[in-house]
This record gives sequence, structure tokens and C-alpha cells, in this order.
Amino acid sequence: PASSECSAAAEEGPCGSSITRWYYDENVQLCKPFQYSGCGGNGNNYGSKFACERRCAPVFGAGKCLKGVEPLKTIHGAPVNCAKTACPSGYKCSVVQQISVCCPISDP
Repeated sequence: PASSECSAAAEEGPCGSSITRWYYDENVQLCKPFQYSGCGGNGNNYGSKFACERRCAPVFGAGKCLKGVEPLKTIHGAPVNCAKTACPSGYKCSVVQQISVCCPISDP
């Protein structure tokens, strides 16, 4: 992720409101909704899924391998980060938008 706030856990804060906000879940590499109390919390707190993805998951939307091919994705739909996990057979680790993703090895 782009910054350390993206690796923080969702924190609802101490107040009494219930506002739907978005946080980046580093384990599954996705932005997810959570209930925010209206005060406190931490920087991993975004008003929209788009804002969360733009800050914490820059490979979403435009992250493609050569010739526009989609990178390998997890069961949750996020690109596999090969800086943390080795790519399976038939894929190679490539850097796309400053993130390492698994791109298919094309047949010659």
C-alpha cells in the first residue's frame, strides 16, 4: 500500500454515531466498509470506496499486464502481490504501477 495508514486496522472511535466509512484491509488487499462512530479512529478511514482504493490500492482499475491482460487475482478479487507471495507456474512477477503483480507468461 501507498502509506502506513493503509496497514492500520479499522478503528470505529469512541463517539456514538454510526457512519459507514471505508478502510483498506491489508490481509485481503481490498477496501471494505466499517461503522465509524464520528470521532477518533485512525487514518485508515475513507468517505468512499474510491477514495480508499485511490490511496491504498493503486493497482485497482488500471493495473494491467502487457497488452492489457489482467494480473492474477486472489479469491477476493485483488491482484496477487508477488513481493509477498511467489507467482504460480505460468506467471511471472512484474511491477505494474509500483506494485508487484503476477502476469501470465505468454506463449512464444
